[in-house]
Amino acid sequence: MYELIPVTGDTYYIDAGKCSIPLYMLDKCNAVMIDSGMSKLHRNGLLELFNKTGIKVRAILTSHAHIDHTGNHSVIRELFGAKVYMSLYNAAVSQNILGLKSYFYGMSPKEIQSITSSMACCVDNIILPDQQYVEACGAKFQILHLNGHSPEHIGFVTPDNVAYLADLFVGFDAIDDIKVPYSVSCQIDFECKEKSLKYDYAWYILAHYGAYKDIEAIYKRNLILWNDRLNRLVKMAESELFYDKYLTIALKEFGVCTNNLFNITATERSIRSMLQYLVDKGRLKYAFKNGVQFFEQK
Repeated sequence: MYELIPVTGDTYYIDAGKCSIPLYMLDKCNAVMIDSGMSKLHRNGLLELFNKTGIKVRAILTSHAHIDHTGNHSVIRELFGAKVYMSLYNAAVSQNILGLKSYFYGMSPKEIQSITSSMACCVDNIILPDQQYVEACGAKFQILHLNGHSPEHIGFVTPDNVAYLADLFVGFDAIDDIKVPYSVSCQIDFECKEKSLKYDYAWYILAHYGAYKDIEAIYKRNLILWNDRLNRLVKMAESELFYDKYLTIALKEFGVCTNNLFNITATERSIRSMLQYLVDKGRLKYAFKNGVQFFEQK
């Protein structure tokens, strides 16, 4: 059974294994939820918790449209009549299977329908790129623009001054499980990570996972992970490597399961992003031979 963990005031999070899903309680029964977890892993546990506690979700704020953050939006929206809030880009992606294909370009529409269709949902309220606050059910939440991990990746600060940072960082209890950290833009992601050190909130909730009073140590531990993976990618390119070979070596080096289509698709995106970052930083260079891209140390 999932647990409802108090943070401070009316802010809680659902302990769903290695996932934290924030709830802001409007009163004893009604709540604003931030993200909704993954359908296959979390749906039954969430519904059991709501049934046991009598909690009714009246609104869902969305950090970003990833499978482990929006997998239960549609079910909760239908069950409680919850209003879904999402950024402009992520709302467009979430509308249908072809929208989801802009994320999962390595998968066919049929595969997306089979694996990730739970992400598709109707959105009731759009959060604009320059928006600083959003009001849901009479409660006002500050918006934190945390781009880099994904396009329009955002966090929220509850009325209790608790900041949900979504996937900006991985917590201490989960970070050793990370084989390849994920980002669509390492540079922008790193800038947002550094900027967060200036935040001054009462608590910080991470999607993966837990609540912390301070994030400086978490910031440093996450940078160790990122730098390790980046340095190992540079070392792999002691001689020129065509991209497909590079990817094969990296998947093996990092211990990524290679018979899981979703894992490979997501990991390929992040490795490509890391290689682009290393090129921009002058640590790698690339060229083309017979129309095929290859990389080597600069």
